[in-house]
Amino acid sequence: MRSDTDRVLLVLIKHLRRQDLTPYEEAVLVAKLADLTSREEAAVVWRQHKSWISKRVAIASAPDFVVDFAASNTTEDGEALYELAKLASDDPGRARGIIETFQPGGNLRAQLRTAQRQDPESSRRGRRRGHRI
Repeated sequence: MRSDTDRVLLVLIKHLRRQDLTPYEEAVLVAKLADLTSREEAAVVWRQHKSWISKRVAIASAPDFVVDFAASNTTEDGEALYELAKLASDDPGRARGIIETFQPGGNLRAQLRTAQRQDPESSRRGRRRGHRI
């Protein structure tokens, strides 16, 4: 008899095989798998580096307004969603502003870069931590 965790893992693995996951769906599945197992195990299952797993977990665990934006599937750029999640933890007001002015089909990464240029202090903080947009 399988445990509830085993059943959930089987469902997650089945969803992993879908090719049409949005970045948000991917982040949620990765976060659930990492929560049930470990980030290391999730990296093996997804065949990705542990840092990739950590980025998806950050998207799934971002503040609600970022999660809502990610869930709206307004952008397919998972890396930009990760950068937005980081910005939201450092400067929620600036992150909200980017979300409010974002146009569907727009370039979220470019908006994040522009916001970083407009706030040089934020840019320096990011470089010290090794973050790039």
